[in-house]
Amino acid sequence: DAPLLKDLGVPFNSDGQFVFVGPAGMDSEARSALAEAIAAVASDTESKAGQIILKALGGAVIIQGDELDSQLQAGFDSSAELLKAASE
Repeated sequence: DAPLLKDLGVPFNSDGQFVFVGPAGMDSEARSALAEAIAAVASDTESKAGQIILKALGGAVIIQGDELDSQLQAGFDSSAELLKAASE
């Protein structure tokens, strides 16, 4: 029942996520294949990795492709504002 940071007027989130990245210019088919393979293992509660993720984090939340690109860009775009607010 605790209020969210945004409910207290904080315009930033404090979510933590694990992100796998590859080199710039990676072939889109290779990128998709790797993303799908990582997502399959992370969300498979029968795999050792999936069991650890389930136990430690309550399960995997898979964000990939354009949705991930947008989320990372939004975080980058707001980073200067966050640094300024943190220094006050």
